Amino acid sequence: MKKLPLTFALIVCSMSYLQAQSVKDLKLDAYGYLWAQKYEAATESFGKLIQSALPLPEYYLGRGVAQYYLGHFEDALTDITKAGNEGVPEAALWNARIYAALNDEVAAIRMLGIYLKANPGADIRAIKKDPGFKSLHTHDGWLMLWQDRSSEIDEIETEADYYASRNNFQAAHRAIEDKLHSGLRDSKLYALNASLYEREGNLPLALSEINYALSENPEDKALILKKVMFLEKMGEYTRAYSLIDKLVGDDYTHFDHLLNRAQLGLKAGQLEQAAEDISTILRYSDSPEYIFLGGQIAYEEGDYISALKNYNRLLEKDSANADYLKARGMTYYQTRTYKQAAYDLSMSLDLQPVDPETNYFKGMAEYALGDISMACYYMERAIRKNYLPAIEFSTKNCNAAKSLK
Repeated sequence: MKKLPLTFALIVCSMSYLQAQSVKDLKLDAYGYLWAQKYEAATESFGKLIQSALPLPEYYLGRGVAQYYLGHFEDALTDITKAGNEGVPEAALWNARIYAALNDEVAAIRMLGIYLKANPGADIRAIKKDPGFKSLHTHDGWLMLWQDRSSEIDEIETEADYYASRNNFQAAHRAIEDKLHSGLRDSKLYALNASLYEREGNLPLALSEINYALSENPEDKALILKKVMFLEKMGEYTRAYSLIDKLVGDDYTHFDHLLNRAQLGLKAGQLEQAAEDISTILRYSDSPEYIFLGGQIAYEEGDYISALKNYNRLLEKDSANADYLKARGMTYYQTRTYKQAAYDLSMSLDLQPVDPETNYFKGMAEYALGDISMACYYMERAIRKNYLPAIEFSTKNCNAAKSLK
């Protein structure tokens, strides 16, 4: 067999690599625009993916979903039906939504039946509450759809919800635990028990129950995300970050997970990855929440120029936001731009006068500008909230200043 020349082989490899990179970028664009609700851009990007060398059925689903939100129901139906024919499990559920939007209740209910048959573990309660199916609720077929699908677990969930809505959590837990002790061990019951404990403010027990749920169903992403949420609320940022990092893995198209990892990365000190994640998110969304997060991450990294750019963007549109003014003032302080820091922090305090951290940094800015009296005044305001750095500053500087008088 004749060997290919080395240079030709290298060219082929380089072209394959570039094509792979191009597909990766297109996937990022497609799912990023879809997540950011920029449906026309998402439709275009999915279209390019479909024209690529290896069009996956998921791309037809993605383009169909974008078309659905644009109101292009016939085009959406064509794409999503193709995805369903190639084995995408969510296709029937989306087709049900499309038929409901087209006022074809019979077809919508038929598609829901197909979806539920193929997905016996589907979240029935979520489907019943889906606003896309509200128009079906008065149809006879809707009631018939659920007649034979009510399980023991559904009944227990309904009973527990009834008690919890009346703040009788003890009875709600008893209803669940009676079934668990009878041998009906199901992750949904443990997860429901966990949610009840969370509502009661008992996070350690909520975490314990979600661990039981995961022992029954360790790959369930919804359960993993619940555990991440509980750990974050408990201040266990490193453990929460580790879980969300594993969940993201190589799946860079799930933007909710990327956002969660960026938020936890800030809290857990995983700043490099957090900066990368928020940079990806900001390619597709200019939500003030995400711009602010980008500023916070840059600030903690010591990249004060980038932080200022983010805060300036926000303040251009919302100049009277106390949080934005505080964040920019603190950043100016770190760049030793003390006059601007003092100004921004004063503006923030006009809106949030008792915030201890703002008072502390305002005091530090005044101290840097040489006004010890004003510095001690703002430190005293921070001390009223037991803000430790202000107490330390005051002990060292303000007490000494008083003794000189």
